[in-house]
Amino acid sequence: MSIKKYTIKVLIPCYNVEKYISKCIDSVLKQNYYLKYVKIVCVDDGSTDNTLKILKEYKTRLGDNMELYIQKNKGIWTTRRNLLLNNKECDYLVFLDGDDTWRKNFLKHCSEYFSSNPDVIYINKIHWQKKFGRWIIINDKVEPNLNDYKHKGRTVLWNKMWNANFLKKYATLIPKCDAKKVRCEDSIINLILNSFVKTVKVNKHMDYNYFYRNASLTHNKNRKFNYFSIEACKVAIDLLNKTRIICGSNFDIYIFEQWLNVFEYINDSIKENIKNL
Repeated sequence: MSIKKYTIKVLIPCYNVEKYISKCIDSVLKQNYYLKYVKIVCVDDGSTDNTLKILKEYKTRLGDNMELYIQKNKGIWTTRRNLLLNNKECDYLVFLDGDDTWRKNFLKHCSEYFSSNPDVIYINKIHWQKKFGRWIIINDKVEPNLNDYKHKGRTVLWNKMWNANFLKKYATLIPKCDAKKVRCEDSIINLILNSFVKTVKVNKHMDYNYFYRNASLTHNKNRKFNYFSIEACKVAIDLLNKTRIICGSNFDIYIFEQWLNVFEYINDSIKENIKNL
């Protein structure tokens, strides 16, 4: 009797990650899993360095095992949304940031839960940070239960592997947003999807290497798009209100009120600072 092989799409959004993208993709290719059932999907969002050149080289090498999409600065929200909608011809989808890597048993450990058909598999990370010129582990605590998932799993997309059938039902609920300046876009997308999650499995293995980099889009204070601007907060508040309507009775009102208060506070603080200039 043959054992079903589950097909996985690895979603890698890329923007100016020329220093890291090769290690990122290589960590997928070195997985202790059936690689012919793995498809890498990369989106270059208008990189100004050599990221696209490197991605094209991998596309030439990998052929049909890689999809490459090129766009001009559509922003994180649109990129994430489009990738989640790319849920055909696979069983599971998982994000991997272009400056992070997986340990070699990442997919193998996740695959242990495939047969139970969960809506989402929660992934644990090893948190690396550079201090005094060396990468050191800041936190490698396992978060093994559903309560941790609800409270800590809501902020990013790369710490989850999504069931494709679940996304076919609910990813279309993520509203379109043309604005590039969206504060905490992953959190709002998570808020929508997690409102409908019924079954969660937790991969207790520490297989995701998360590298905290000050120069990343999220952490760099001088980044091109100011995510703490009044505009960014207004867009986030509007999306949150749309989310509340979209999710209806499934909506987690507690999490909604938390984020709404944060954005409104930031918005008011910025306005007050402008007055005092």
